[in-house]
Amino acid sequence: MTVSNIAGDGTFSIAVAAGTAADALGNLAGAAGPSVSVGVNSTLPAVGIGAPSVPVTATGPVTYTITYANATSVTLTPGNVTLHATGTANGTISVSGAGATTRTVTISNIVGDGTLGISIEAGTASDGVGNLAPAAGPSHTFAVDNTPPGVTIGEPSVTATRNGPVHFEVVYSGASLITLDAGDAILDTTGTATGTVSVAEDGVSSRVVTVSNITGTGTLGIRLVAGTAVDAAGNLAGAAGPSGIVAVSSDKPAVGISAPSSTQTNGANVSYLVSYSNAISITLSPADVTLIKTGTANGVVSVTGSGTTERTVTISSITGAGTLAIQIAPGTASDGIGNLADGAGPSAAVTVFRRTDVNRSGSVNALDIQLVVNAALGINIAPWNGDVNGDGFVNAIDIQLVVNAVLGVGPL
Repeated sequence: MTVSNIAGDGTFSIAVAAGTAADALGNLAGAAGPSVSVGVNSTLPAVGIGAPSVPVTATGPVTYTITYANATSVTLTPGNVTLHATGTANGTISVSGAGATTRTVTISNIVGDGTLGISIEAGTASDGVGNLAPAAGPSHTFAVDNTPPGVTIGEPSVTATRNGPVHFEVVYSGASLITLDAGDAILDTTGTATGTVSVAEDGVSSRVVTVSNITGTGTLGIRLVAGTAVDAAGNLAGAAGPSGIVAVSSDKPAVGISAPSSTQTNGANVSYLVSYSNAISITLSPADVTLIKTGTANGVVSVTGSGTTERTVTISSITGAGTLAIQIAPGTASDGIGNLADGAGPSAAVTVFRRTDVNRSGSVNALDIQLVVNAALGINIAPWNGDVNGDGFVNAIDIQLVVNAVLGVGPL
């Protein structure tokens, strides 16, 4: 007897009813059975793929645990495992383990960027009655990341400075941890420029590198060493820089005062040329000019001119006798980065004679009267000017002023 088209799970046996045979005398066979039971198993071995051992990696290895149920034999090999890849990700598959319940699929030598996962083809396990395991997968994937975090150094907060501070914003991309500290920032300098570096947090993806206590003259910028950040796959950030540079100057604008336009005067205006270098702004005003006086000499100061290289200081309405000179106060020019000009002077002095001291002999006498008379007559006027009152003419009024001075009367 053959039983075919068997299905389901369980056991079956057979029994033979009586009378299924007779002998020559007509005796009928008795009943027989039940027979020995036969087990029936139609359930295939089960296959499960666990989660990857890590969610992200650069080079691996990454493992998957493969579990079997209802299997009596497992035949899984690397050839039964399909590697599912996206992007440029790739790796090498191996299988390890023994017994009828688990295997470990390992993906090593991982390269590229993207994702990886696996699937198991059918037939990698069987039970005692010949049922083969079905296919499994695809599995959960893991990320493959071999791109290091990006690092960018922003432009300096200023392009020129005297003593700082100067700030550089450092922005990271793709980093899970930033470890930048002052020791990772290298100060690039020229000349005698130098400073002190510090680092402050500025959100989850950026830091601010500050250079303070700046001294000297030259330039400075920064560079960052490699390894100041890491991503989830363990990739370290590369080096960054050099940054943009900052001009550093401790040289103040220079100020110079020329010789006076005339070394002697009887009241005529006298001017000085004040020259500046390394200045981008000049603020010189009469209030910044000190008139240095001896004797009874005096005058009124004015300042004219524009631009960033010179001004003219004029002393007018000069009276008395003695000397006049000028001195410039500090701070009358700047270079745009905080350096202010020092003071200048005192200048060379101008000797001031009384207007009635026509020949500038230091005293007023008959000779001065004669010189003014001659000038009024149009003779022998050089090199003296007989216009004592400064009205543009030499006449009897000027003669009278000199006579009065000889007599000790009058303002001049």
